[in-house]
Amino acid sequence: MPIQQKSPKKTPAKTPAKTPAKTPAKTPAKTPAKTPAKTPAAPIAFETGQIWEMAESNLRIGLIGKTLVHYKHYRGASPRASVSLANKGELSQFLLKNKAVLVAAARI
Repeated sequence: MPIQQKSPKKTPAKTPAKTPAKTPAKTPAKTPAKTPAKTPAAPIAFETGQIWEMAESNLRIGLIGKTLVHYKHYRGASPRASVSLANKGELSQFLLKNKAVLVAAARI
């Protein structure tokens, strides 16, 4: 029997890779005009012994920690109210909202 030779396999011709069809550039969606962000007011520098006067009450600053402030919020001249505790940011917003005025600065 004669030996049959295998015919060489034909490889398909290489075709260039298809590039995706170019799509038209998308225009960005229109966004409403942005208003500039409100810059927070300068934080109030709390010191022990400060007395803040508001319309019908006073606020006396006690101890000041890293983030918290002990204070007494009272009506009239005698500070007989219990000690309250608040975050520095919240207390400064409260004072600004109630238009508090610094009456007595801390004594050195």
